[in-house]
Amino acid sequence: MYPIIGHHIFLFLLGILLFFTVNFIGKYSKGFGYAEIKFDIHSDELVGFNFILRILTPVVFTILVSSVLFYFKWDYLVINIYLLVAYSFVFRALWNIVHNRTKLINWYAQIGYASIAIAATYLAYKYLILPKTPLFPDLETIANELWIIIFLFLYKIFNEIKFEPRFKKKRVDSYIRLPS
Repeated sequence: MYPIIGHHIFLFLLGILLFFTVNFIGKYSKGFGYAEIKFDIHSDELVGFNFILRILTPVVFTILVSSVLFYFKWDYLVINIYLLVAYSFVFRALWNIVHNRTKLINWYAQIGYASIAIAATYLAYKYLILPKTPLFPDLETIANELWIIIFLFLYKIFNEIKFEPRFKKKRVDSYIRLPS
């Protein structure tokens, strides 16, 4: 019984580390369109980076932690390691509640992020981590990795497209204009 509780405490601590890692990356990735809490209801945010950050960072973090644990022959700590992502989102919710941000948070989006991140991490756990799949590509499958790089490049380009504020102002003005 104790090893199970100890293992979940370990996973919860990793979840807290993941929470702070995501926040650190987001804080220093402003050029990629990371959304901050703003009180300007008319601001448009680039949500692409937020989505990728909150979904892929847990997967990459879990794979890297698993690789380190495998390297040190601590394979038993990798059991159910995908749960650290669930613990991270639980900690994120508690953090926001404690800091009185419950009304600022889009809880539907947070639940969506959590669900997709947990599912993606579980798939990585099942198909990459447990079989101990090598992380580095071999030369025969390098074309697949090049397509991923091309996709990321296109993502970055499209995420940087911003429309002129005058078009938004025109939309907003036409929406709030009262009939005479």
